[in-house]
Amino acid sequence: MIYDSLLIHTKIWKNLLDSVNSGRLPHALLLHGNDGSGKEAHAIELAALINCDIPSENGACGNCPSCKKIKSFQHGNIKLILPYPRGKISSSDDPSIRGLTEKNIEQLREMMVNKGKDPYVRIEIENARTILINSIREVKKDLYMSSIDKGWTVVLIFNAEKLCIPQATAANALLKVLEEPPEKTIFILVTSEVSAMVDTIRSRCQQIYFPPLANSFIEEKLTQHNVSEDKAKVISNIANGDIRLALNLSGNIDELFSDLKLIIKACYSPSPNTWQAVTNRTSILKRKSLSELSYFFRTSILYMRDLYLATHESSNDHFIFTNLTDHFRKIVIDYPHANWNECINILENTFENIQRNGYLPLMITTMLIELKQQIVGEKVKVFTIHDWIL
Repeated sequence: MIYDSLLIHTKIWKNLLDSVNSGRLPHALLLHGNDGSGKEAHAIELAALINCDIPSENGACGNCPSCKKIKSFQHGNIKLILPYPRGKISSSDDPSIRGLTEKNIEQLREMMVNKGKDPYVRIEIENARTILINSIREVKKDLYMSSIDKGWTVVLIFNAEKLCIPQATAANALLKVLEEPPEKTIFILVTSEVSAMVDTIRSRCQQIYFPPLANSFIEEKLTQHNVSEDKAKVISNIANGDIRLALNLSGNIDELFSDLKLIIKACYSPSPNTWQAVTNRTSILKRKSLSELSYFFRTSILYMRDLYLATHESSNDHFIFTNLTDHFRKIVIDYPHANWNECINILENTFENIQRNGYLPLMITTMLIELKQQIVGEKVKVFTIHDWIL
């Protein structure tokens, strides 16, 4: 194997090994599943295996010249297709490299080096929103014009859903060669959004689903990056099987805890200043991205989940925020009639409404009013249209 730190999906990898050893490797694979589940790295491992000079029964050797070249994306048999920006491209006949600036090229080189070291690194170019038809035409020409003496030609297509976004131009250009590729050529498409792929592409590929990584694995990886066990547990639950997201969040965990303290304070305090602070903070997060805002809500939901468990279970074994055990026990005593399950529903519905472009200040104010009602049990006066009329 060329990656020491990759968590191999045993069943998936065994099926791929069987296909290689039996000579029944399909001409096209579609690897799909959650972000950060290791799909791209498995594709690279398969490319290394079928080009390895001295493969073992479990995979590529990882040390021969072929493996080393594949790990650094310098092997002539490996063709990598990614979403590119349009840049200076003016027609579908222009070389795809014209879409990249010098900065893009330098970033791409750096990402490839990092991908060779860490299987979970993402290769993503700024402002790249689609896979260009130029890239497909170049690969098709290369496949039919060149010959291969040893190993397999492997066409890796990462973020393959971008073949079809915003239009399926690149996907349509790929169809014929995908159906009848040259001898000893395999296409490996990788996507986290398989539903965005057109049916004509999906039907020509053998599809393999990658489940999310186990929280225990993510926690172990985080502790190797000097994240405490308590924080690693929280991050792994927020990441929901995405190791890339978990590693990214590990650098912002203090900010996540600060946000959690703010929402906790707002839940138990009627202070207008605190409520305004929540509105301001969520507005800032939304301006950054909906992903940033989702972490805020996900952390809050996990907090409410722990309170639900504290109400219904005597053990602390299943708490996520193990550092807040005493706090949970005190809250349960102080608010015996709180409906924590309904609080979770309120948080989920609020985020869903914000995603639908609901007016954020109104959504947050309504959320805090409803949370307070469910926790304290008080009927808080809600503003209605009648307040304008009467």
